[in-house]
Amino acid sequence: MSKKTDIRNRNAAITAYRMREKGFTYNHIAEHLGKKPHQIKSLILLGERLESLNEGTTQ
Repeated sequence: MSKKTDIRNRNAAITAYRMREKGFTYNHIAEHLGKKPHQIKSLILLGERLESLNEGTTQ
């Protein structure tokens, strides 16, 4: 993957995780990100890991 693609995927994962925390459904998240609903669960899990890393470095 190129660097820009990697950054884009990480941003999408963090966005998916934050949207899920706010109560959005997988279908709503998929529609917002332009992805298919079956791709969202893995994005949310990745976003959760990335978010926990961000919290660890900012403290």
